[in-house]
Amino acid sequence: MHIFFKKLVTVYDIIEKLKKDPLEEIQKMAEKVEEKVQKYWFESCVVNEKNMKVNHLIYIACVLDPRS
Repeated sequence: MHIFFKKLVTVYDIIEKLKKDPLEEIQKMAEKVEEKVQKYWFESCVVNEKNMKVNHLIYIACVLDPRS
C-alpha cells in the first residue's frame, strides 16, 4: 500500500504540472484526468495539505507499514 500511495501522489503531481502547460488542449486533458482520478481514488476521503482528498485506509496502511 505504501508503494501505491507514492505512485498515486506522483500521478497527481504530474497532473498538476500538466494543468500549467502552455497548450490549452493539454490543460483540458489534465483537468479531465484529474476528475477521473478524484472520482475513483479520492472520494469519501480526507483533505490533506495539498487539498487532495485521500482515502483514510491509504494513510493507515502507510503509517503502519514499517518500510515507509
